[in-house]
Amino acid sequence: MQPEKDQGSFRDKRGFVFYSQGNVIRAVNQSFQKDWEELSRSPLFRKLLEKKRIPNFTVSNETFGYGPEVSSTALVERVPFITWPSEWTFDQLQIAALLTLNVYKTALKEGYTLRDASAFNIQFNGHQPLFIDLFSFTQLTEGNPWEAYGQFCRHFLAPLALLHYKVPGVSNLMQGHIDGLPLALTSALLPARSKLSMALYTHIHLHAKYETRHAGNTRIEKSKLKISKERLKAVADHLYDTISGFNSEQVDTNWSDYYQNNSYSSEGEVFKRTFCENVLSAHPGHLCVDLGANSGEYARIAAKYFKQVVACDMDHTVVTAIYRRKTENILPLVINLENPTPAFGWHNKERKSFLERIAVSEMTMALALVHHLCIGNNVPVHKLAVFFAAISNQLIIEFVPKSDVQVSRLLVTREDVFADYTLQNFKQEFEQWFNILYAEQVPGSNRVLFFMQKKR
Repeated sequence: MQPEKDQGSFRDKRGFVFYSQGNVIRAVNQSFQKDWEELSRSPLFRKLLEKKRIPNFTVSNETFGYGPEVSSTALVERVPFITWPSEWTFDQLQIAALLTLNVYKTALKEGYTLRDASAFNIQFNGHQPLFIDLFSFTQLTEGNPWEAYGQFCRHFLAPLALLHYKVPGVSNLMQGHIDGLPLALTSALLPARSKLSMALYTHIHLHAKYETRHAGNTRIEKSKLKISKERLKAVADHLYDTISGFNSEQVDTNWSDYYQNNSYSSEGEVFKRTFCENVLSAHPGHLCVDLGANSGEYARIAAKYFKQVVACDMDHTVVTAIYRRKTENILPLVINLENPTPAFGWHNKERKSFLERIAVSEMTMALALVHHLCIGNNVPVHKLAVFFAAISNQLIIEFVPKSDVQVSRLLVTREDVFADYTLQNFKQEFEQWFNILYAEQVPGSNRVLFFMQKKR
């Protein structure tokens, strides 16, 4: 029986990705075999591997029952957790763009080019980005323009420019455009002063006008598009310098100072850290997901016992702060749990939803979170229990009662209609799905920490 193909690799005519016994494997189609043999042994790949810009791989003749369509395979280093660009911070998108340009410039030096420059070609191993699409490389034909230039501008330059100019809602725009932000839309959203930047005027505004003018025109003569290798490198350098100069200044939010302005006593803080440390050290594993991670204090505890920790928060400021700490095995993501990333792409199966991706984790943490969901976002407690049962195998969760100062902040401007939000009801609803192994009240507060395991 053939292993199941990855739903996100069907567009590539050179091969596809599938999984076997937990391994990531790239199948090489017959039509690409000769080029792959040359590419996989090339100085280009040696250099990219030395610089840790592409994942390690091992070439094999095994075809895993795929028959004549597959001529060989490559076992590829697995990325611990797959993410999508709309879930990244500004810093992550910026470093992903610069990595793509570095890979492209290295390819040019070795006589190759990139066929595509999709942001989906980048994945993060902790805080380190990798260019994972080994089939994106092809030999450079002297005089041809960079085929992926427009795609690079849509996937990287456009969203980064919008973020640089503080245009709101960029993540939502990215989620809605699987092949990058349309340049005409980006041009319209950017402020007029962005045209004073020669780079943005050229690569966004003029580029958008050119695309609009020639939309549907398939008769552009290639002879008019000839461009030297030196010019290709100059364009890449210009894009690199432009993107390196972007910034997205962070501002303080209601929750960015949470651990400096909360309802815990010193004794309570120590107790909470000790509780989490004891549970995590007794149940180590491969993947822990910290939902509502804030500054990442507890994600860093989990990182001592799990190979990968995914630290999520809807606040860009705190997620950026986590990323800038550069903890090797912590991957921070911007996730709004009220509306997490859905499945999208072809047949809504090309890119998996966030909840589907985290459901394989051994441990979920939800500390100082449930009151935001139940009271801040009107989620009934029974729906909260169903939600965590769908994504959690083991769960560390904190109940924050109405008497807590943080809940009082949420109730200042709204009527208390949350009769179901009680400790007793919380326990009853979660006990339908979980075995509660530990329940401890935090000293100096009425908060309660739970450790639960999902019922089988």
